Amino acid sequence: MKRITTILLAAAALWALMAPDTSAQATFTTRKEKLSDLMLKTTKVVLTGNDILDESFKEEVISRWRITPYEFCTMDEFNSLKNSTDYYFLLIVQGQFRKETEPGLSMMTLIKGGSAPKPDSSLNDYYEVVSLPFCSSVMSSGREYIFMPAFIDLVQEMATAAVEHGSRGDSTLKVHSLKSLRPWHPLVLISEDDLAETAASYKEQDLGQSVRIVPEDVADKAFTNDDVNTFVSYVIAPSDPQKGSICYRLLIGTGDHQLYFFEKHKITKSNPAGFQPGDIARIISAVK
Repeated sequence: MKRITTILLAAAALWALMAPDTSAQATFTTRKEKLSDLMLKTTKVVLTGNDILDESFKEEVISRWRITPYEFCTMDEFNSLKNSTDYYFLLIVQGQFRKETEPGLSMMTLIKGGSAPKPDSSLNDYYEVVSLPFCSSVMSSGREYIFMPAFIDLVQEMATAAVEHGSRGDSTLKVHSLKSLRPWHPLVLISEDDLAETAASYKEQDLGQSVRIVPEDVADKAFTNDDVNTFVSYVIAPSDPQKGSICYRLLIGTGDHQLYFFEKHKITKSNPAGFQPGDIARIISAVK
């Protein structure tokens, strides 16, 4: 027994000598840890160079941004500062899906400064906190100015969820159940221009008291006026869809800027951009 014990001890000593030094190994950093300094750093809000868009962007950030200190900067300043770990950056940038030959949508994106592997890395290589589809990258409808306040609020809500829970991507986007609207006696306003061609027949139908298909300016006015218990449609899609282009369909609360519908689909000839017939039927069923 003594000899066996001696052999086992010798084997243990040999294993200790051969075992890798775990203290020298690279440590794994979780997403939550990587973003733990977000609230402590200054967010640089990067202006686009489009005067009209920048005016709205600045106005809503000044009015609504609350989760971090912030400063405005130009795109040139961003390029000189993007490798600094002192900042996070909020940008409106063009986004291109994998099968698209050119960008179809503009995204509102929050990235971590100094997080790219090389100083000359592309924007895609920086650590993304949040990215939210915002509008068509060219020939936009102009409705992005109406909904800008909601997107500033949504980005902050998603960023806070990412910091607190380490959540990633769309999982940080809280979408409330449509059925939760029913006790509020809601009014859902869907812009005529937000209907897919396949759902155009709904314009002529009586959808009940809770759901109405209305001209775009009526829907936008309700959103701007924060009409009580009102929920307004917003479609985000390329102005010239290509193979692989994506359409997003949203219902946003006028007062709370919360999402009550958030769906996406690939645009095809048989499945064009806009709210689908199934979307309308689902909304009617949920709130009636």
